[in-house]
Amino acid sequence: MRLLKSLGAAVAAALVLLAASATAQAAAPVPIPATPHPVFSATRPATQSGSTSTKAVVPNTVITCTLNVQNTHNSSHVGGTINVVATISCNVPAASLSISVTLYKSFCDPTCQQAPYGATGTNSNTGKASIQANSAAACTSGDYFGVASGRIVAPPGYTPPSGSVSGQGATVSITC
Repeated sequence: MRLLKSLGAAVAAALVLLAASATAQAAAPVPIPATPHPVFSATRPATQSGSTSTKAVVPNTVITCTLNVQNTHNSSHVGGTINVVATISCNVPAASLSISVTLYKSFCDPTCQQAPYGATGTNSNTGKASIQANSAAACTSGDYFGVASGRIVAPPGYTPPSGSVSGQGATVSITC
């Protein structure tokens, strides 16, 4: 019985330490590392085609779509601005694609945090194998990264019929 009470006290103390640790960690935001290229994948089952005497099996078909959030950079098109571009590229045309990308700036005064900087860029299309969107803002020196998300609707007959991808680009120091 004493062992159980001691064990219970130890567990309670560990929970208090865990809660205190979580509170301390929540107070200091940590930059989210860049994510690898997120992927959506769907499969269309094998089918048979032709007459009963010449049936051919059409193998499974897979659609694979990859999100890429490029590094933030000084714009080469509009002086005095910075931008980030995000793309989704598929190996076959999708029924529809949509994407949004937001430029973020890291601020450390007195604690580090991230905030959207500039407008979110969005785009959508149908029957295409790729899409891109761009977020731009006036250039001020600092650390920036892009965050993007997208939705893919596969052509009819694919499972799953749709999905989402999201990711973040690397943090890049920009000098204006």
